[in-house]
Amino acid sequence: MREYRSTSSFRDFIEDNLIGGIVILIIFFICGVLFIPVKGTMEVKGTWWDWQIPINKFSVVNHTSDQYPTGDAYDINSERVRHTRRVVDRAAYRDSNGTYHPEHYHNETYYTTRYHYKKNEWVFSYNIPCSGTDKSPHEAECDIPYAGTNPQLGDLSRGSVVATYGVTGIKKDGSGASYDVSKSDWERIEKGGTITYKYRRINKNKIYDIAFK
Repeated sequence: MREYRSTSSFRDFIEDNLIGGIVILIIFFICGVLFIPVKGTMEVKGTWWDWQIPINKFSVVNHTSDQYPTGDAYDINSERVRHTRRVVDRAAYRDSNGTYHPEHYHNETYYTTRYHYKKNEWVFSYNIPCSGTDKSPHEAECDIPYAGTNPQLGDLSRGSVVATYGVTGIKKDGSGASYDVSKSDWERIEKGGTITYKYRRINKNKIYDIAFK
């Protein structure tokens, strides 16, 4: 027997799929706009570098966990935490007469143990900024602490440098610009030259595929 679809159902099918198709096209369009590379040209006016040296402080840190703490934890306290969960006694089903019977369940109370404790750990405190427009990045002229072998509460230590390198210049349209670049590109770029580059709209501040004219 041939099956016929009602006009209403067919119309709903078309509308649902049309809307889905439009949504997919919009997503592809947005991804294309954000991620497809855009080319640019710039006359280099200078380069810059920025170092941020994180300083950490050895401090008391409070923790909470459902697992018993290990290691150098101290001042350990515990509490009993009450929870409720649903337990199914009988799954929903339809009997031989077609009658639907919903699932039966009850709420069950159970308890877990939660632990509160302290640990002495290195915690970020502040940054020491260092920056310049020369080609020799260096640390600021100040006392930068180093971690000791047996830290005490209140001691300071330095973390790994977070470095950013960049270039400034005049774009083809006459507007000024400043971009982040990789360290290897930064080392090659010189003031007075002209470069071509690419960037993505999702991250306009970062350029790559740099070439020299």
